[in-house]
Amino acid sequence: MARINHKEISLYEEAKAGFSSLIKQTVQVGAGFLLMLLVTGGKPPAFTVALSVVGGIAFVAWSEQKRLTNPKTVPSDNNSASDQFATESKQLLEADTENLAELVKIAGFNPAEDLVGANCFGAKAVGCNMRRFNLSDADLSHADLSRADLSFANLSNAKLIQAKLSRAELNYCNLSNALLMDADLSHADFRNANLSGADLINADLSNAYLEGADLSGANLASAKVEKAVFGKNAGISEADKSDLEKRGAIFPQDISNAVKV
Repeated sequence: MARINHKEISLYEEAKAGFSSLIKQTVQVGAGFLLMLLVTGGKPPAFTVALSVVGGIAFVAWSEQKRLTNPKTVPSDNNSASDQFATESKQLLEADTENLAELVKIAGFNPAEDLVGANCFGAKAVGCNMRRFNLSDADLSHADLSRADLSFANLSNAKLIQAKLSRAELNYCNLSNALLMDADLSHADFRNANLSGADLINADLSNAYLEGADLSGANLASAKVEKAVFGKNAGISEADKSDLEKRGAIFPQDISNAVKV
């Protein structure tokens, strides 16, 4: 799978559009001069010639300005390239392999750059190695990342609504401001992860491990936290701790009662 160079595509399409526009304008101006010659019998007065030249220049300038400012004239191939890139990104995440990092390298993708903002809605990457992947701003809603290794990955601002992350490795993962509503995070390992500002409404965190995770500003309303292990969490007040314990969460003093499955 060849890697797409969006900058090269953009420059090529702009040059092609400009050349096509120039030919069209030349034909139109030429037709205007021909019409003038026919009307004047092939002997146009100097004033008429001068007026035609000025009019032709003004027409070309107006046409070019309209082409550059009218969004409808932007080449659709750029959108096609973006769609192709989004499709290829999703296909990579759906590949039947546990070593996704190696597959990404073979495909010519840079996992630290090329998956940022990718549309991976509903992708399947069960058990895949995605360590240190940069999926910030990506849409992974309804994706199945169960048992995936996302240690040290960047998922900041990512959409993970109703995503499956059961038993996933998320040690030191950056999930700041991520949308995790209704996500299955059961048995996942979030130790030392950054969940600051994350939205975890109705998320299933049962049996998850969150020791050392930054939960500053995280929304845990209605989240299932039964047997979830917390401890040394930034952003958790005594009141929050009490509420979580009432909902079945376990803190260090109860660690002996936790059973890692």
